[in-house]
Amino acid sequence: DRTPALESQISDAVGITADAANFYFTRASGEVWQRQLSPAGCAGASAAEKRIASGFDGIGDVITYDGTVAWTATGDVANAYAGGGIFTTLVGGIDIVQIGPSTNGPSDIEQSDTHVVYATTQGTIHKLPKDPVGDI
Repeated sequence: DRTPALESQISDAVGITADAANFYFTRASGEVWQRQLSPAGCAGASAAEKRIASGFDGIGDVITYDGTVAWTATGDVANAYAGGGIFTTLVGGIDIVQIGPSTNGPSDIEQSDTHVVYATTQGTIHKLPKDPVGDI
């Protein structure tokens, strides 16, 4: 028997990913959300979903690694990140950091063991170290 993954159903999900404790999703409204995975039996009894970032234009896919959530966007409503890029926040959402520039519009995001890898609308592929001290 299936149970809903969210307390309130939505129809504008863009990307989804999960780690061992939570799943994360982006919404066309420019938001990033997280929800605790249901306990064994998938009873849907976990805490309600929580918005961890908002205000992004052209939001895209999402990944998670090492306690960090990362996503693509083409900009933001406040224009602090007018050109968009690759953005991160720690799980739970506190501070948002732009780790990748908007060069040619990021359109897809993936990861390797050590890097965040993203494609652009121009067809180029870029990589950024997960550990900012590491090499590119």
